[in-house]
Amino acid sequence: MAKNWLLNSDVQQKEGEHLGAFNSWYDDELGGFAFAYPEITGYGITLLTYLYNLEKEEIYLQKAKIAANWILDKVIDSDGGCFSCFPYFEKYNKNKGVKYLFDSGIILNGIVNLYRETNDERYLNAASSIANWILNMQNQDGSFIPFVDKDGKPKHNLDTWSTQSGSYLAKVCIGLLNLYDITNNDKIKNTVIKCLNYSLKYKEKDYRFRTYQNFNSSNFHPHNYSSEAFFTSGQFLNNKTFLEIASKASEYLLRNLGPNWEVPRHFMNNKFNYNERSDIIAQTLRMALLSKNIGQLNIDREINTVYNRLIKYQVTSGEHRGAFIFGTKNDGQLANNPNSWCTMFALQSLILYKRTSEGKTDFVWRFMV
Repeated sequence: MAKNWLLNSDVQQKEGEHLGAFNSWYDDELGGFAFAYPEITGYGITLLTYLYNLEKEEIYLQKAKIAANWILDKVIDSDGGCFSCFPYFEKYNKNKGVKYLFDSGIILNGIVNLYRETNDERYLNAASSIANWILNMQNQDGSFIPFVDKDGKPKHNLDTWSTQSGSYLAKVCIGLLNLYDITNNDKIKNTVIKCLNYSLKYKEKDYRFRTYQNFNSSNFHPHNYSSEAFFTSGQFLNNKTFLEIASKASEYLLRNLGPNWEVPRHFMNNKFNYNERSDIIAQTLRMALLSKNIGQLNIDREINTVYNRLIKYQVTSGEHRGAFIFGTKNDGQLANNPNSWCTMFALQSLILYKRTSEGKTDFVWRFMV
C-alpha cells in the first residue's frame, strides 16, 4: 500500500514545471500538497534505487530519472548548493531560495545511487558539484555551516535544531562516502572523518545525541539521523566503534518507550515527550533492525512493539490509501497529513522488518533513506 501511494499518487509531480519532484505533505485545508521538496526528492531517488535493486522493476528507475532530472534542472544552484523549497502556496514561502546543507547531502546520495544504476555522466557531474559545495561549508573543527539564506549569506542560529550545527548533519556523510567510493577522492573521506569526530561531542554517556547547542535536549528525529550516519559510516569504513555508537543510540530509544509503548519524540527538562511522530517511529524501527542484523542488538519484544505502533499511522482507505500520516504535533494534537518522507521511512522499515524475519541481513549502507 505504501509503495503504491508513492508510485501512483500525486505525491510525485506528474506534470508542470516540477515534473518528477516529490512533494512534502498533503494540506487538507489548502486542498493540495504544500510544496515540491528537493530533500525528499533526494530520499525518493535513493528509495527508488533501493527498490530497483530488490525487485528489478524498470518503473523504479524511470521514476528516479524523472526525479533526478528535476533536481538537475531546478534545484542545484550554480555554486553546487541545493535550494530547499518550491512552494505551491504563499503560506510555505519561508524557505524559498534557502540552501540547507542537510538537504544537499540527501540529494547527493540519491544522485550518486542513480549514477551507479545508469552510468549517466550528468549525474556524476551534478554529484561532484554538490559535494564540492558541501566540502566548502565545513569549518575547521569539523562542523558544517547549516544553511545559506536567500541572500546568499552562510548562517548558523539557535532557533531550532535544523538551523544550527550539530551531529544530525553527519547524515550528509552517507552521500559523501557514496561518492568517495566511486572517485577515491581523499578530500571527501577526510571531510567525513572530521565531521564524525566533531559529532561525537553531542553524544551523552547514555548514547543520547543532544540536538541543541544551548541546552541539554534531544529531538529524536535528528537523534536518529546521527545514529544512521554512524551506522552507515561504520559499515563502509569497517569501524566497529561507529557501529556500536549507532546501535547503542538505537537501543536508548527502545529502553525508553512510554507507558503504552510509545516511541519518544523529545527529551527536555529531564523528561520525555511521548506525542509520537511516525517518521521517528520508522527511523527507530529501522535502526533497531539494522543493529540486530549485525549482532549488536537483540530485544525482539521492543522491536515488534515499535512495528505495531508504526502501522497504526497508515492511511487504509480513500485517496491517500497507503500513505503514513505525520502523527501528532508537539502538544499531542493529531497531525493527520499524508506525508511523503514518513511514508518513505516507513516503507523501508517495513521491508527491513519482513526481510529480517526471513533471515535476510544484506542491507547495503548507501540505500539508507
